[in-house]
Amino acid sequence: MTIQLDLTSYTTEGSFSADAPGTWEEEFKKITSSNLGYYYQMPDDLEVIAKCKKVHDKFKHHQNFIHVGMGGSSLGPEMLVDALATPEKRKKMIFLSNIEPDWVSSQLAGISLKDSVFYFVSKSGNTMESISLFLAIKDVMQAEGIAPERFKNHMIVCTGPSGGVFNELIKEYELTKLEIPVPLGGRFSVISAVGALPCLFAGVDPALIWQGAQDLRSNIEEGDFKKAFFSLGMWLSDLNEKGINQTVLMPYSSRLKKFTEWFVQLWSESLGKRKNISGEDVFTGLTPISSVGATDQHSQMQLFMEGPRDKFLFFLEVEKQAKDYSLDHGLPLKSLQIYQKRKLTEILKAELEGTIKAFEDFGLPHIRLSIDMVNAKNLGALVFFFESLTVLMGVALNVNPFDQPGVEAGKVNAGKWLSGWTGQD
Repeated sequence: MTIQLDLTSYTTEGSFSADAPGTWEEEFKKITSSNLGYYYQMPDDLEVIAKCKKVHDKFKHHQNFIHVGMGGSSLGPEMLVDALATPEKRKKMIFLSNIEPDWVSSQLAGISLKDSVFYFVSKSGNTMESISLFLAIKDVMQAEGIAPERFKNHMIVCTGPSGGVFNELIKEYELTKLEIPVPLGGRFSVISAVGALPCLFAGVDPALIWQGAQDLRSNIEEGDFKKAFFSLGMWLSDLNEKGINQTVLMPYSSRLKKFTEWFVQLWSESLGKRKNISGEDVFTGLTPISSVGATDQHSQMQLFMEGPRDKFLFFLEVEKQAKDYSLDHGLPLKSLQIYQKRKLTEILKAELEGTIKAFEDFGLPHIRLSIDMVNAKNLGALVFFFESLTVLMGVALNVNPFDQPGVEAGKVNAGKWLSGWTGQD
């Protein structure tokens, strides 16, 4: 089973037309058949998995896997591991995605670096934070008695084919390298060596993730799902024109919390743009919000229900759990009668159905996505679905979903500051 996409709730908007302009599909196909939309081709690249398996075999004797990366170089892999790894495997995997010294120290506390392998990921090879962490870790490793000539036994780098500081470091220390294809954007790189190697260390078969993405791609290209996919894009565009420009992703699964964080970066960096394709100032974008059911029914739901009418909500249902708990209590209390002969999954289902019904009653725009369970194939499908929807919304907003000029401006100023700039022109 892959994703089930229920568009019936669009009728709450009244006169909405579910037919996306034919030009959208043409433009989507144009992008995804070119290097610009290279992510669309990645599920066919099984060779990258074979390469990652060779690297994994070389380093799998290490007890700890420490992933170092920023943004898409970390959010995607961590999302896969958090959702799919067993608790025992997850304990041995650390993701360093910030450079705050106290936090880095807390993550590495009690870890023997001699029993660890570091995976540095940077598409450009010049990511300031990742380079800084490399240098800091290099210093700590030497302090623990790991000589520079032995760094190659503890370090793997995933970067572009050429250029960048990390390619210089690979040469300097003879480090093992995995490549990120030149056309593949960082936040679209989950299905590549960026995500495959961490999965192998987590005991997850990346081939299943690739298969889920392939299946979803086939669904986008034909049949009822294709119509629903493009209709969803049209609906989101129509809502945006009416001022509904905040997008909430709310899976009813704590295992998918990191998935919502990955979605936040994907949606934000791809669609938040000053200029459109023609170079005109438009200052557009759809603001993503991370939420988890049923937990955030007790924190954010009041705002979603009665706050500003500027939100669209994706409800993501997981139909089956690997484990369940009986609520049979045998207590003679009338107040507990509704729990008798129930299971915990039924309570979670009731929370979801009750909230969706409330949204319908309030006339709030929303959609239900469903997967049968959290597994590698379904997660691959979800990744590919939201990547493709992001590209489609780029078409709808007439912006480039693959660049991030606003981020680059801050990076340039950080470099100036380190070179002695005080912030004054």
